[in-house]
Amino acid sequence: MYHLLYLSSARTLFSDEELVELLTKSRKNNQSKDITGILLYCDGAILQVLEGEKSVVDSLYNHLLQDNRHNGVIPVLTGESEGRFFGDWSMAFHKITSPQWADLSGFTKPEEVIGKKGNNALSSQEVMIMIQSFIKANFNARYIL
Repeated sequence: MYHLLYLSSARTLFSDEELVELLTKSRKNNQSKDITGILLYCDGAILQVLEGEKSVVDSLYNHLLQDNRHNGVIPVLTGESEGRFFGDWSMAFHKITSPQWADLSGFTKPEEVIGKKGNNALSSQEVMIMIQSFIKANFNARYIL
């Protein structure tokens, strides 16, 4: 299963209504394309994981690059795994607090993931497992929109 994780910044802060609208559309589109994942949002900062067939995920990502609601898109990692990390959700979503974002950012520092071959480099699988663990530790299903 192919996965892609990226970070970006909203051009303007999303209202709760805009986030619900985005989530509703994303879930419908992703379900029809067999894409799963999660989107975390905090004060305009966005972290999104997309999972599915590589060509479909890459196509969606290229579409997201053209979306004028955000900018500064940074692809953090891509990889293959035996299964889905977020298979229960066509697109899980949660608005997180600044301290939670800081905790999560510590797991996903691009310089520790991209382009390093040393012992300190994290594999794509390890990063995905850390994000999955962060979600499970901080939120239960009733808090995921």
